[in-house]
Amino acid sequence: MVILFYLIISSGIINNLKIFFILNLGYFFLAITFSITNIAIKIYRWHYLSLLFQKPISWQDASIITLSSFFYANITPGKIGDLFKAYYMRAKYGLNLLNGISMIFFERLFEIVILFFCALLIVSRKIDDSTLIILQFTAILIIMLIVFYYKSEWIVNFLSKVLVKITDNDRFSISFSLQKISPGHVLIVFFITLLSLICEFVRLWFVVAAFGFIVNPLDIAIIFSISIIFGLISQIPLGIGVMEGSLSILLERSGIPIQYSVPIVLTDRMISMYLVLVVGFIVSHVSWNELRKLTLESP
Repeated sequence: MVILFYLIISSGIINNLKIFFILNLGYFFLAITFSITNIAIKIYRWHYLSLLFQKPISWQDASIITLSSFFYANITPGKIGDLFKAYYMRAKYGLNLLNGISMIFFERLFEIVILFFCALLIVSRKIDDSTLIILQFTAILIIMLIVFYYKSEWIVNFLSKVLVKITDNDRFSISFSLQKISPGHVLIVFFITLLSLICEFVRLWFVVAAFGFIVNPLDIAIIFSISIIFGLISQIPLGIGVMEGSLSILLERSGIPIQYSVPIVLTDRMISMYLVLVVGFIVSHVSWNELRKLTLESP
């Protein structure tokens, strides 16, 4: 939060609020349309995953779970609040908690992989040391996630045995294995996630255009991907400050003056994250009421 306030003050935007009145409303509403489309795609992805894990859910519940997770995931470090999805699926649909975690794993893995390869395109341009380090770290993380996908049972069982031996306590004895899905279904989930991220890239492009700047769409994809990776690695809820700071700096390097790059970033974050966070907060009350009702009804 401190980083975000510093960014706003140092950009001089407080003394130049009229800059928001130059917005091209046509482009701005197109950006909002793609932001809403992105949300719809994520709802569809969770609905599709529920079918793959043989626990089909209603579109209403897919919406409630997805929108609620926007709130819980983004107010917690490392998006650990995303586990709410698995908890809700277990409570209402009897899905094994580990299978719910597997569903979340597929969402996160493909997002990180796609963001990494988009960010990697920056090697064709000038790259600074901090970005190079982040890309290297992300590559290692992806390799670890893939290894965990194929060897999750062995890794968890090994760690469990070590903890039991060190603590002499059987409560650390855990059996865990990520639920696998067929290569065809993996490909479909991958393309759903890719479509979701393309909507994010297009949304940012329209926000930039709304302020009167035209940037190469490929550059927008690279800039957005790098800033999201910076935010994820920071482990700060919402990546707040880090994501905005890195995105505004990258936009400035692409030729957009700082007095415009910061308003662009704030506008984009408003329609893509801050507004969704508020909606997620409202819907989260609906989801908790639903879970409370299920608890009262259970014998």
